[in-house]
Amino acid sequence: MNEYAVDTPDNLVDAKRPTFLTVLCILTFVVSGYHVIMAIIDLFTSKSFDPEQWQDISNQMGEAMSGADSASQEMAAQMMTALSSMMQAGIDNAVALGITALVASALSILGAYWMFKLKKMGYYTYIVAKVIGIIIPIIIFGVNILTIMMYGFIALIAVLFIVLYGINRKYMR
Repeated sequence: MNEYAVDTPDNLVDAKRPTFLTVLCILTFVVSGYHVIMAIIDLFTSKSFDPEQWQDISNQMGEAMSGADSASQEMAAQMMTALSSMMQAGIDNAVALGITALVASALSILGAYWMFKLKKMGYYTYIVAKVIGIIIPIIIFGVNILTIMMYGFIALIAVLFIVLYGINRKYMR
């Protein structure tokens, strides 16, 4: 006997959810639940940018890189500029970023719930959640070396999960 749904007009026989799909959904529930909690905390937490502390960090970085070759120094300077820009953009747009994270995480949980219930709509909802969670922060932070590295890694994980969920789409209606 197989684990697939019998396709009848009344859909009298339910499909059995594969264990791998169950594991993927549980991982999504845990990670996205954490992100919902962090987004809510971030929405209500005060953020500030301390220019003096940032200058100290920049000076320490400059001292640490003083013995490095010019290419490494240039890369470090670009990273520090990008980090400073991202920190300021994050503070200036904290509410928008928090709402984006909250919406993307909630959609991700909803999509995983529907996939847990073997509904294909959950797969597409999950994809929308991942696109929102990556594109909007990149728009807010701008494209620089740090956003490419950070959101590139996040996109890689998202694509991996989209592919893994996609493999299980055949079990969904």
